[in-house]
Amino acid sequence: MGAQFILILFLAMGLMGCATVKKETITQLQLQVSEMEHQLAQDQQEIQNLKSQLGKTSNKNRKITSSSNAPTAYEAKSKEEAEVIKVQVSVGQVQIALKKAGYYTGAIDSKLGANTKKAIASFQREHGLNPDGVVGQRTWLELKQYID
Repeated sequence: MGAQFILILFLAMGLMGCATVKKETITQLQLQVSEMEHQLAQDQQEIQNLKSQLGKTSNKNRKITSSSNAPTAYEAKSKEEAEVIKVQVSVGQVQIALKKAGYYTGAIDSKLGANTKKAIASFQREHGLNPDGVVGQRTWLELKQYID
């Protein structure tokens, strides 16, 4: 019976040791969770700061764009201009690029006339684009290289 008692005593001590190990593990995990929550809060604050900065930058850009005298697709002088110039660029900029590329010979008057339309279509045709006479993203991507 003494041997059984000693065996039970060792088992009890072993189980108590396991409980201590489990408590230490739980405590360590709780500390890690606390650290992660703190880091998450810092990251969320940084995201909010960046969103705020982005909003301020967007507002500044909107003011700059809207104060520009050059008509754009969004501020076109006429419905016809809005149908032909589909990117945020002025007719004058298109004329300058077309002139530098050798497709437009008229005056840079920022007016969307027949010569400008013909020049756009010619440029598109010779650059493998749909010669629809509309300055969309693909046409402007090719054309703007002549301004830069």
